[in-house]
Amino acid sequence: IRKLYSRVETSYLRVLQYNRFSRVLREAHQMGIVKVEPLLKQNEVVDYLIDMHAGRISSLDDISRILREVEEKLVKDIRILGKNFQRYDEYRSNLNVLKKADFCSSACKTAIKELEKNVSVMNGARRNMVNDFIGSEVSITRNKVRTLVSSHPEAVLIQRKRELLYEGVALLKRFVSKFGLLRKLTNYLATNVSPQSGRLYRMLRSVFDERYLANHSRGIERIVNSELSATQKYNLMKNEVKDLDEKMFWVDLSRTNSSKAKTAWQEIKGQAQRKGLTDELAAMEDAQRIGEILGSPRNRNIRNAIRIVSTLALIGGSIAYFSFDTEDDDTDDDSGDVLIDLDNGNVIDTSNGDPVDLNTGDDVQIDNGDETNTDDDDETTVLVDYLSPEDQEIEELMLDLISIDKELSTEKDSPQAN
Repeated sequence: IRKLYSRVETSYLRVLQYNRFSRVLREAHQMGIVKVEPLLKQNEVVDYLIDMHAGRISSLDDISRILREVEEKLVKDIRILGKNFQRYDEYRSNLNVLKKADFCSSACKTAIKELEKNVSVMNGARRNMVNDFIGSEVSITRNKVRTLVSSHPEAVLIQRKRELLYEGVALLKRFVSKFGLLRKLTNYLATNVSPQSGRLYRMLRSVFDERYLANHSRGIERIVNSELSATQKYNLMKNEVKDLDEKMFWVDLSRTNSSKAKTAWQEIKGQAQRKGLTDELAAMEDAQRIGEILGSPRNRNIRNAIRIVSTLALIGGSIAYFSFDTEDDDTDDDSGDVLIDLDNGNVIDTSNGDPVDLNTGDDVQIDNGDETNTDDDDETTVLVDYLSPEDQEIEELMLDLISIDKELSTEKDSPQAN
């Protein structure tokens, strides 16, 4: 967590001092003061900013120019705060709870204190990295950082976007991994015609197309192209799904649109019927109905914001970091990440973990850096331009999904919704 603390606390100090610096410069500009150094020192602006900028001011126009420069730096650090504050706040909150727990012994409390000392930028050699911006600050508390984040609407907006995406992707994962929920959602989408339902239908189909390409297509091809008897095809199907979700595999097999696939699917269902497997046959029929709603799988998935979300739901990532062209977006600390760049739309994850160019099918080499992955979990980094059309579309998709989930949750569950 040291890197996370460094990002948040460094940006906190920079925003704090740049805020103070810009406020004093604006006052000087309003009062027509050109010799700003005494005013800056009077207001406890850090020496670093005074030394860097005061000597460059010889007119009111110079103040305006420097204010624009400061504003650019502020935006960068405000966005870093917005992106990272939630995780930072959770760590600090959980450590505080742990310290107060009855089972946390004196050794436990000492260990927590040592941890907090080691990860904070205010201590040890790490202090040297931010010394120019510390000023009169003695400590960095959760409340101080939260207050600063809350005072900047853009930081709050970015934080909310991440929370929304986290909630939406987690919800989508539930729908595509729990067969009963999937049945409810597809039945809803099949009977409701609206722009909202249309977007969610395309997203759901994209998830299944992604999973078909990554996990199911090869097994389905082996079954469909085999010259086996119905019994042998059934046994081959069972062998193919032993490490997969059987019902989800049936959805893709049943919707594969070729005469040989249709024949193989009917043979497998017939074999289940001959074996007297009534529950399995009913589940196969359910899977087929879902497959009919989704339509036949596409050999090449669509390339847009919908695919970004569907990929997140399948490859294990739970959050997306929005790209603001800041140093904080370097990938050197996320050596296991998959990169999807919507600027060119070419990079996507495949079943073997290698990114591939969707235009040529060739592997794409991505420099993941040399540092060890120090994050607390595996995350997928998605590069999305802030407030871009893709950003807006992803937000709308998540809001639509959450809204329909609430609507579905009010309906009475069927006996088979498991």
